[in-house]
Amino acid sequence: MARHNLTFLAGMVLADPIVQIGEDGVYKYGFCTLAVVRGTRDTGDKKRFARAEDPRIMSRDPGILKIMATWKENDIVLVKGVVCATTIDKKVPCPNCGYINYYKGSLVYVNPIFVVQLSHAEGREKGIQIVNSLREISNQAYVLGTVCKDPKKVDVLAGIDICQYPIALNRKYFIRSDPPEQKTDYPWVKSYGANALEDLKRIHTGTQVYIDGCLQARHILKHAVCGNEECRANIDWKDRTLEIVPYETEYVRDFYTDADLVEQEEEETMSIRKRIFGENASADVDDDWT
Repeated sequence: MARHNLTFLAGMVLADPIVQIGEDGVYKYGFCTLAVVRGTRDTGDKKRFARAEDPRIMSRDPGILKIMATWKENDIVLVKGVVCATTIDKKVPCPNCGYINYYKGSLVYVNPIFVVQLSHAEGREKGIQIVNSLREISNQAYVLGTVCKDPKKVDVLAGIDICQYPIALNRKYFIRSDPPEQKTDYPWVKSYGANALEDLKRIHTGTQVYIDGCLQARHILKHAVCGNEECRANIDWKDRTLEIVPYETEYVRDFYTDADLVEQEEEETMSIRKRIFGENASADVDDDWT
């Protein structure tokens, strides 16, 4: 499969980065969270105003970490990276008995391949103003992936059509924190409005899509049962995820064409006729039967 997975973030550092340095003086690991702003391009979610997001960037590259270690809260930085996604055990203490549970959760982040500090903002309010002025380039994602599961329609009360599905992204870059055999990431895509309706019609498991979009960070409420046999209390806990939201989706390969959709509609019509008129129903039944 062709490989394309690039993200560009221009944002404000929300807190001093956490960077670990080994006893040998080599930079080992680091992360920080950025405040970025989605531009005013329409994603279909009826939010015409600029929207703030807080993606996390993580790295084990010594060269990248050496630069990140100099960053301070309210610095304005530019990051070029790739979307990475994996599953990890997340520590969740039971609020009832204090027992430490470990549940499977998602870790979705941007692995930087280039970083640079642009400026420093004197205070959070000034930093937000600077990031907002960069909103046209502040949060961009361009990915080419293969759909892993049939798209699912999400039921909501806001009157907006929502569709979500996971995609497989082949890596172009080696990531030090992962085993060499891991060459694919599986982030989720969340589309809205007309984009969602088109996705629900066109794509299925195996469809290849090219997405021009942005990143959306949010928390997911999950439910579990405490692993302490003497407790077994119900636990609600929050998992953090990072999704790709399309502005535009190009259906590249193995998708439902207009001809396929017409054929599906004809098959559905014939199925209805057979249920009403029996197995002998055919196309010569009066089309005005409805």
